[in-house]
Amino acid sequence: MLTSALSLTSDQQAEIKVIFDVWRLKMDAVMEDTTLSNEDKMAKMKELRATMDTAIKVVLTADQQKKFDELQKNRPQPPGGRQHGRPPGPPPGE
Repeated sequence: MLTSALSLTSDQQAEIKVIFDVWRLKMDAVMEDTTLSNEDKMAKMKELRATMDTAIKVVLTADQQKKFDELQKNRPQPPGGRQHGRPPGPPPGE
């Protein structure tokens, strides 16, 4: 989705895919952590999402960052948070 919405270059696609893959691994680890309460899991997932968004913005040009911010504002949120802690859809560029 980001590839077409932001007109990402192939280098940007590769960098963002790595960021997304690392985020997914960290999200899975949070979901599997039985020592965390549901509230703690949600807080950690929110923190991880913010970290990923910041990392993605570093890869983008100023114009792409503005478009990205608009996409983030308009991103639908499922009721009660993410379903099973899974990221929505495939990684950017796929």
